[in-house]
Amino acid sequence: MLRSSLPFLAIAAALAAQQDTPQEVVLRHGLAAEQPFSFRVEIESSIMFEDAKKNGSMRFVMQFAAKPGSTEAGVSAVACTLQRLTVDVDSQNAKVRYDSQSSHPDTGPLQALRELTDAVFTLRVAADGRLAAVAAPAPLEAIAKEHLGSDFRSVFAAYFVPLPTAPQRVGSEWTAETRLFGTRVGDKETPVLGKTIAVTNSQAELSYAFEAPMPPERPGVRFEIRQSDGKATVDLKNGRVLHAEALLLARATRTQGKDQETATSQMRVRADLVLPNDAAATQQRAATPAGEQSPSKTVR
Repeated sequence: MLRSSLPFLAIAAALAAQQDTPQEVVLRHGLAAEQPFSFRVEIESSIMFEDAKKNGSMRFVMQFAAKPGSTEAGVSAVACTLQRLTVDVDSQNAKVRYDSQSSHPDTGPLQALRELTDAVFTLRVAADGRLAAVAAPAPLEAIAKEHLGSDFRSVFAAYFVPLPTAPQRVGSEWTAETRLFGTRVGDKETPVLGKTIAVTNSQAELSYAFEAPMPPERPGVRFEIRQSDGKATVDLKNGRVLHAEALLLARATRTQGKDQETATSQMRVRADLVLPNDAAATQQRAATPAGEQSPSKTVR
């Protein structure tokens, strides 16, 4: 009796699995008016030489409160207020830290970053993650190019990841573009190959392969892109990105002169949705200097 019922159990399990995995899903950023949310963006960049004394690194952590507004021609206005900013710089010439919530006002080389706190950025973003524009107070644009090496579109592209315009199944691929790597390597958008790697009733797991452009050629220097990929988890119910990350790894080798030195540069970008009950943990992670462990958890 038990043996004869096994095939029916297997069929029932297969049918249940099909019900848990939708045939197609629509991936969209949730931009409904008056439905605020918060997110955090972390940008880490480093350069490593054969001579470790020359190594340097920089880390930005920014937390935003986002408030979607009106939508026109498929593009929504989203007001993003910078709630907190922490910066860590570790180089051969300086080791400094800035925290906008510190009780001791910064008077060092990063004090100009105080202008960023409570600044409101107005994004023009489509449901598929296309950033039409980011409007910021004029002085802040100069700060971004000086300290971030790009404009603010690269910051917000970390959270507003590119999404497909058509419904997706597991294993399906699509093409898109992103401003994630900003003007650091040119003003053109970066082509992206996206793939839906897993889908449940509530979340979609995505992977990305970025066609990162090469830096401008320099005599006697050979550049090589070693890695440029990423992933994201999207909540299908409310269109929120729960977690996203991307990595750009490049190598430069001097081919002329006596010292044919090699340098490796790395840019790692992370973005997380911040839930109300996770705010304290998020702030603790932002307050943790680069290289140290923090007990905060990733929202997934």
